[in-house]
Amino acid sequence: MTDRHSRYPWIVVAALMMVYSCGYIDRYALTIVLDQVKASFQASDAYMGFLAGPAFAVFFTLASLPIARLADRYSRVIILAVGCATWSGFTLLCAVANSKAEFTLARLGVGLGEAACLAPAYSLLADYFAPRYRALPVGFFNLSIYIGQITGLWFGGAFSAALGWRRTYQIIGAPGILIAVLFWLIVREPVRGGLDGGPVNRSPPPPFGDTALWLFSIPAFRGMIIGSALATFSGMSFAYWAPAFFARVHHLPQNEVGRDYGLIFGISSMLGVLLAGKLGNLLAKNAEGRPLLISVAGVTTAMVFMAGVCFSPNMWVALGLLVPCGVANGTWLVPVQATLQDLVTAQTRATAAAIFACLSLIVGFLGPWAVGALSDAWTPQFGDQTLRYAIAAVLIASIGSIIAFVFAARSGSDGSTIRSVVREHGDARTAR
Repeated sequence: MTDRHSRYPWIVVAALMMVYSCGYIDRYALTIVLDQVKASFQASDAYMGFLAGPAFAVFFTLASLPIARLADRYSRVIILAVGCATWSGFTLLCAVANSKAEFTLARLGVGLGEAACLAPAYSLLADYFAPRYRALPVGFFNLSIYIGQITGLWFGGAFSAALGWRRTYQIIGAPGILIAVLFWLIVREPVRGGLDGGPVNRSPPPPFGDTALWLFSIPAFRGMIIGSALATFSGMSFAYWAPAFFARVHHLPQNEVGRDYGLIFGISSMLGVLLAGKLGNLLAKNAEGRPLLISVAGVTTAMVFMAGVCFSPNMWVALGLLVPCGVANGTWLVPVQATLQDLVTAQTRATAAAIFACLSLIVGFLGPWAVGALSDAWTPQFGDQTLRYAIAAVLIASIGSIIAFVFAARSGSDGSTIRSVVREHGDARTAR
């Protein structure tokens, strides 16, 4: 595990990708069957946006912090396996829901299970790869988002068109149980902080309050939180509602939406993730804050091309614009996540990742609901074109994200801010 040329750490990356992809398949299933579920329960766009965003985020955010605290103390491998089995089980329950209330409860359960994924996964990656090599495996791990998105949209579109949304949920939910068992059998728990340099610190993690106060004392962390929250708000709104946009505005059949949108946006986003991972490793050799400039460029470019997709009068032009849109959208998150793992100590990595994810997603998951609410409100004026304007309106949040990432990059541009705060934290822990 200490040898960066060893194959096993990359086997762990592949196993983590299977788990994370499974979660995104389950998560994106709703986007492709959104109109079918809406018709079954006679729901509004605002309610469907609530299911896609806040209903998922409630349990995700509430459960992430206590689960992360467990992950800083106990086996991250077991926590990830249990989480994968849990969200897959609740995905299966979505298939048998007979009312909006039952479907909402099952959706809450999916969020509960997925709360066990991100924080333990990033903590594991940090203990399998030394700091200067972390950006690329983090980039590969983030490919799972788009593998899951492509799979969920493409196969979900085909299955739902042929078999209906309930059968689709059954087909995509079942494999997660097997993936959870395989992950538990394959992945070993690494030594915490073994690749950070210096002696391994085996002390227990500091109290949650101390960790939170320490994190928010770092200017770069504050900038990354705000930037990620606003970028997620706009980006998630586009990703969740784009299939419905192409179906309603451009009258693309459901099975073709999953295939065309899923492949174009997903593959181009994967290229962006790999590009960000490679560039992040190169920039991290000089200073910790510089990779965040990739995030600035990614959010800026994605905002422009997402707006272009929304207002393109031609379906083929809109589909073509998904390519630069996807590449840009895939670049911004990897530098943030890699920088976060370099920022914190081994004993606080899962907790820091959970705090970061919770605060980002609380804001971010409001995006799909905001689009739905705007769509309902503007339908009398714009008719079946309303999603053009509803999605475009929430993209304005990207401007705030760009400003926040610039601030974060400047705060840590020479590495001195990050290193000094981490050193002070370590000294304080030793004194106690």
